[in-house]
Amino acid sequence: MNLFVPLLLLVATALPARGAEPPETLLGKAPPYVPRKTDYSLELGLMNSREDLIWGGGLIGVHTGRCLFVETDTCQQYLDGIVGIATRESETQTHLWASLRWQYVNVPDRHSTFWRLFGGAASLQKAETRGWKPVGGAGFGVITYLHDKVDLRLEARGLASDRLYGQALIGVHIKADRLLTVFARKLRDLGYGTFETAVEATGTAIKATGEVVEGVASPFKDEKPQTPQKPK
Repeated sequence: MNLFVPLLLLVATALPARGAEPPETLLGKAPPYVPRKTDYSLELGLMNSREDLIWGGGLIGVHTGRCLFVETDTCQQYLDGIVGIATRESETQTHLWASLRWQYVNVPDRHSTFWRLFGGAASLQKAETRGWKPVGGAGFGVITYLHDKVDLRLEARGLASDRLYGQALIGVHIKADRLLTVFARKLRDLGYGTFETAVEATGTAIKATGEVVEGVASPFKDEKPQTPQKPK
């Protein structure tokens, strides 16, 4: 578990950060965390019950709107599909889960906490147990800005299958999809970067490619508005 210590310190440096000035972290200045319409993530960690297993998996999450029964944009809801393999020398488990994730976003903070409930099935291949078993559990974690193209996720999970298990993992989220409109507008209103394309009046997301990504990902750069030239 020593692998997680420097990453936990990295996240801890971001927790008090607020305001338009990008916070200082162990990796220097960083812009706020902004959620995407679709999450693409890879994860690696440990899974433990009686023995330690290595966990590797992938996640695809689709934004489904605000959290149920709330009227604030702070809480956003995702439907995740998770595939993972837990293995050691004499044991292999293949897991297929569906998960509801409730994520809390406070622009311009550079971290976002979340919790999830999940369920599915696991194919167990070990000496005392073979075949498919139901799986259910819950998780809690934090996502934070790491790089212009990558966000970092730290998560702890508890799950029940043939017995009780605990997980601790690191995930990387690839920024390959669109920003959610409500948070793109907040960045614009706070003066983070410049948008070369207008925020759509309808729909739930805007494209974040080309100049838009550059503007959002680098808010701490000095950007001077251009003065329009008079037609000759």
